[in-house]
Amino acid sequence: MNTRQTVKPVFDSELCLVGARSDEELLKAVRRLLTFIEQAPGVALADVAFSTAIRARHTPVIAAFVASSPADLCEKLRNTEKKL
Repeated sequence: MNTRQTVKPVFDSELCLVGARSDEELLKAVRRLLTFIEQAPGVALADVAFSTAIRARHTPVIAAFVASSPADLCEKLRNTEKKL
């Protein structure tokens, strides 16, 4: 039985953080998040934002993204991937 409820987003966008120990690891983390979102249709952006923030809080290198949807986040991750 699924007891999880879908909650209406409070904000129009979310802050998603991607953290790593180095610039090289940041590129790998960006790619992992991009792959995850592409393979998880229907994932809630708020859930992604929460999960990434928890992981990134203890890392010295952090990239921040403000996104309005998972598709918007993917576009920004792809752009960042090209620059890293």
